[in-house]
Amino acid sequence: MGHRPLRSVPLQPADEFTFTVEDGTRLALEADGPIDARVSVVFVHGFTLNLTSFRNQRATLQAASGDVRRIFVDQRGFGGSERGPRGKASIDQLALDLAEIVEAAPGRVVLVGHSMGAMVILALAGLRPDLFGGRVRGTVLIAGAASGAEIDLHGLEGIARRIAGPLFRTLHRGRPLVRLAGRLPYAAAAWIFHDLRSSRENRRAFADMVVANRLDVLGDYVEAMFAYDARPSVGELGRTATVVVAGKSDLVTPVAANRRIVQAVRDARLVVVPHAGHMVPFENARAVDEAIADVVEKVLAQR
Repeated sequence: MGHRPLRSVPLQPADEFTFTVEDGTRLALEADGPIDARVSVVFVHGFTLNLTSFRNQRATLQAASGDVRRIFVDQRGFGGSERGPRGKASIDQLALDLAEIVEAAPGRVVLVGHSMGAMVILALAGLRPDLFGGRVRGTVLIAGAASGAEIDLHGLEGIARRIAGPLFRTLHRGRPLVRLAGRLPYAAAAWIFHDLRSSRENRRAFADMVVANRLDVLGDYVEAMFAYDARPSVGELGRTATVVVAGKSDLVTPVAANRRIVQAVRDARLVVVPHAGHMVPFENARAVDEAIADVVEKVLAQR
């Protein structure tokens, strides 16, 4: 399909490269760890974010094992990745991109998805169930939901479904006016996505990622998330070692939405993190690291 396998990329302390998927869209990836590792951990970020949202996991997991390759992906339209052809902004398309990365990664694969990234993994389970229990042996879902209907906007879901996409695209066309507002809207959003006790540094890092996005891309993907429904395929994860991590103070994908995923997946384990909102990888990196390490250890022990 024209792209080179991830295992052929020379090992560097901070390996950055481009991965071209089937429709020609170039994705920005970073990786560390052995190129012939027994296990690859693929990190899939959330809406408005990029691969740096797993900065804490990269720092702590880099020395965790000499037999694990860590692969961090900017999904199409986010971070350093191309947007791709118009009209292809969907959770299913992101899942198909992920399938290509999984097939190119060395060894067995553990998928780690936060927020929209968790949705992408669940969508992949529906589109490519053959991967789960095959190449994919472990799954860590963080602050996810099995459908757009489970995103909690506190009674404003109907309005958001109708106007969020058009509003983002209108704001994109009026960029000079948006720039006049500065970082204020992004700083306000940071409070919604974090526990009230979260550090200023965490909220600032979140705002830095959000402000870098194209607003029309955000419009496309907010609609894609509302349209998404992977509930029929959640059980496919039962063929992998699965941990679901939820922030107790999450206002967007509450604990109940994560618990429903666990109830549908055989032998899945739920970790509820106190004093954490939607941005659990920032707010309690240790809890996320431990969940990933637990799954990686199980996959390494498999024959």
